Amino acid sequence: MTAKINNIWYRDNPEIEILDGILTHLQGLENEVELYSITSGVSVAIQDKHPLDNNLLTSALNKLIKDDYVWFVEKASVFPEFGTVKYYRITFEGIFYIRGGGYSADMEKNQSAEKRLVELERFQINIQTSVNRLTKLIALGTLVAAVYYLIEICKFLKGYFS
Repeated sequence: MTAKINNIWYRDNPEIEILDGILTHLQGLENEVELYSITSGVSVAIQDKHPLDNNLLTSALNKLIKDDYVWFVEKASVFPEFGTVKYYRITFEGIFYIRGGGYSADMEKNQSAEKRLVELERFQINIQTSVNRLTKLIALGTLVAAVYYLIEICKFLKGYFS
């Protein structure tokens, strides 16, 4: 099962598309892979929109490692002059996370929460405006009633003293 990728959230946040793309790619693999395999395996659509160089990919992998969605192991290279090579693999938590929509789903949740908050603020402003208008109408009605009763009292007193 692959993660559902929502392109709406990627327009302003290509980093999220890269992170979700890496997780999706690693999810489909059974063994650890090295950096080169990840670069070539991440979807072409992502690379066309966001060219992946080793620095960007390493930064993205470090973020995924920090979030405990990917782990790595260092193995000796077949060529001793290259030293050790890092091999990466998705964790169980990473699989669970990408199946739940990954970083794009988190972004969508955050943006929908912000949208609800803005709508709630607008609703409260509308209610407050209506309450203010109603209060003014009640005050005006009270003033009209006070003037009416003042006139009635004056008529009564005029007739009483006449």
